[in-house]
This record gives sequence, structure tokens and C-alpha cells, in this order.
Amino acid sequence: MFHPHAIEELNPDGCIESRFPNFKDPMDFYEVVKIDLSHIHECISAVESNFAKKAIDSTIYPQVINSEEHLVQVVDKAKDVWNYQNTYPQFVRYSFFTGIYSLFEERFTNLCYKYRNRFEKDTLISIDEFKRKKENKHLNGIFLAKEYCENILCMKIDDEMWNRLVYHNQIRNCIVHSRGYTLKTPYKNNRWKKERLENAIRKIDGINTKDNLIKINDYVCLNFIQLAEKFIKYICVQIPLVKAN
Repeated sequence: MFHPHAIEELNPDGCIESRFPNFKDPMDFYEVVKIDLSHIHECISAVESNFAKKAIDSTIYPQVINSEEHLVQVVDKAKDVWNYQNTYPQFVRYSFFTGIYSLFEERFTNLCYKYRNRFEKDTLISIDEFKRKKENKHLNGIFLAKEYCENILCMKIDDEMWNRLVYHNQIRNCIVHSRGYTLKTPYKNNRWKKERLENAIRKIDGINTKDNLIKINDYVCLNFIQLAEKFIKYICVQIPLVKAN
């Protein structure tokens, strides 16, 4: 994700990495995340508006189709309208949804690395050390960051916001691992995963299924952006500021 405050550098493995400068005020970090999310928001709005315009059928069809050529034109136009109303938006919404999730996951983890030393705890360890503990080896992504914030940094995690994020995690996993199909192997053969996914679909306004395929409406991704931004801010306000000398 490009943003004006990123610094690109070469790591020891020869890969280019982007990192944030060491903002002293965590709210500056939040503002940069907010910029990234606002860019995605603007892009979504532009794309959705473009699809809506292209789906408008400006052709006035006569009651009687007077030639085979005209019939072909009518059918082709109907296909275009269908694709711009249904097929194309779903492809793009899947991409936006997973992109928002990836950005949120990365920034949440960034916070754990950047600001852990602000917390004066006798038991303070890094998130990497926390992950290496036997009981935490199964944790990854946002779940690792959440447990680290709660158990090591002693931060509060809002249950309502967290539950909503977990629902989004379930939808993201289905899109990434099963292309949005709810009866693919991971869910067909695992009752627990199937029930979690079904619950997530019920809980997120604007998400449903048709022919066992997850459908996302035009405001789901925008709501996800609001949730991600709100949660990052919620975490940032709990991070202690550097004491003035």
C-alpha cells in the first residue's frame, strides 16, 4: 500500500520492505493509517459509481424486435447490464475486502512492534518472543496481536469491536481460501469452521449467500473501513506518550 509516510529499505534477505518512521505520538501513526483507509474509501466510491453508471440501460427497446441483428444487440446489452450490476462488482468487492483486512492486520501488528517499549512492565517481551511460547504457536495475524496487547501490554480490547473483526476474518478466509464458496472442502468437512462462517455471514450487515457463494453489497467494504479505523484509534489512544524531559 503506497502512502506518503512510508520508508522503503532493503532487508538482509534482499527484499524491499516498507516501514513507518518512528512516530513519537501514536496518534500520528493512526492518522497515517487513516490516510491509507481514506484512499481505499475514495477508490471504492469511484469504482462503485462507475459500475452503477455503466449498468444504466439507456436503450429504449421497442416492444417488437424487428430483426435478428437487433435481437443480438438487445441480448448483448442485457448481458452487459447484468455483469455491471452483479458479476464485476463482486470481483472487485472481494479484492477490496481482502485488501482492507490485510492493511488492518499489518498496521495492528506494526503497533505491537513500534510502541511496546512505552509500557513499563516487568514481564515485557516482544511479540516475536510471545509467539515462540508453546501455548501461543497456534496464534497468527490479528489474533496474535490481540493476545499480545491483552496479556503482555495489558491493554483493553473492546469485545463488540473485536467480535465484528473476527466475523470479517471469517469472510476474508472464505474468500482467500475458497474463492467465496461456502461448501468448499475447508467448510464441507469441518463443522466448526462451517458454523463460524455461517455465523459471520449472519452478523455482518450486507453479506449473504446465493448458490453457496458469498455476496457482498456496495456498502460492506465502506463499513469495514470505518471499523478498522475505529479499532486502530482505540488502540492508539491507550499507548503512553513519551515523557518530556
